[in-house]
Parts: sequence; structure tokens; C-alpha cells
Amino acid sequence: MFNRDEWALTWQYPGIFEGEEPPEDVIKETCDILDMWSFIEYSIRELEGEEAEEAAKFHHTKFSGFDGNNDRHYGVAHTLINDLGRWTEFKDHPMNSHSRATLSRYRTMLPKYKAAMEGWIDGPLPLEKLRDLLN
Repeated sequence: MFNRDEWALTWQYPGIFEGEEPPEDVIKETCDILDMWSFIEYSIRELEGEEAEEAAKFHHTKFSGFDGNNDRHYGVAHTLINDLGRWTEFKDHPMNSHSRATLSRYRTMLPKYKAAMEGWIDGPLPLEKLRDLLN
């Protein structure tokens, strides 16, 4: 921020950062999770016919946010999406999952997502890769 006024964010958004800046690893992981979900949701939207019907039955098909009471990723995601204009496709998603299990699920998904993206050139992920990620 201008003139090192980071303190102003905690005044403007009380409770989001709990009085201290989030560590870089939390910020990076939040960005990785938002990237992953952005691409997953795009890929699901591109499915047609029977594949789209199958994907609609997956347990998790949309980014569901982070636990607003216990997870620092919540505040980071809120700031990235609502204040910095990043990942605006999530602006209307619920941001508070109300579940401590959400981050654990995302952390399980991330290595699978990164493996699925290795060598991926262009276009949405096919159903078989989505099935592996989301089931």
C-alpha cells in the first residue's frame, strides 16, 4: 500500500486478517485453489450431453469458499475477489463454506489437478479428469 499503510486494511476489514498479514504460503495456496476451481468450473460448463449430465451429479461441482470462522484463506479469497477484482467469476459464489473440511478437500484435490494439467495444452479438462478430481 501507499506509505506502508497496511494497517488500514485491518481497520477497513476487521476480522479478516486478525490483526496481521497472512503468510505468503496462505496467499499462494489460496491463489492456486482459486485457479484450480476456475478451470474446473470452466471445464464443467464446456461439457455437453451425457457428459454434462454425469458431471452435474458429482458431489462438488462449484467452488464453495473457505471456512470463514477458522480459515485464513477466507479473508485472502475475499480480498482477492471482492477488493482486487481477481477471479471475478466467484463474486456471486458463497464464500463461507462453514466447514473446516473444505480446505482439506482442496488440498487433496490440488496435486491431482496439477498432475492433470501437466502437459495440458489447451481447452477444458475432459470428463475423465474431472471425474478423478471431483469424486
